[in-house]
Amino acid sequence: MYRRGRPAVEVFRADERLYRRHRREHVQSGVILPSALQFPNKGDNTGQSVNRSLFSKPEDALWTDKERLNGWGVLQFPVSCVPAELTCPDTRRQFAFSPKHVPLARNYAHSELWCEETSAQGRQRVLPTKLVRKEFKAIIQKHSRVIIQAEI
Repeated sequence: MYRRGRPAVEVFRADERLYRRHRREHVQSGVILPSALQFPNKGDNTGQSVNRSLFSKPEDALWTDKERLNGWGVLQFPVSCVPAELTCPDTRRQFAFSPKHVPLARNYAHSELWCEETSAQGRQRVLPTKLVRKEFKAIIQKHSRVIIQAEI
């Protein structure tokens, strides 16, 4: 899991899986709830944290920088279900989504799901509108499955 100076690998295969840890309250009757897919706060220069299956196993998502989180679970979904672009029905703003490999010193597999607004000025990382967040979560939720059950 240690980075050991290895560079980021920008290309994600469509069949690659992404792992995300969750609590028991994020799953109801076997269905992943939208609360398991929280977006970063506005202004945070980050994305939703996930681990890449290319460089890790599902249980690796249970580690923080310092310790293993006992009782948490892990869900997975394929890279292919991450929508390339969504348009807000209210504002007509367009948002592009993509996985980015953002390795950490103690977690080479760490990646983030980034959202960028597409406009005439180019792309800029942003927090999408509430309606787009809801649609994004529904798409990921539909393609997710629990692979490690949470106890807490």
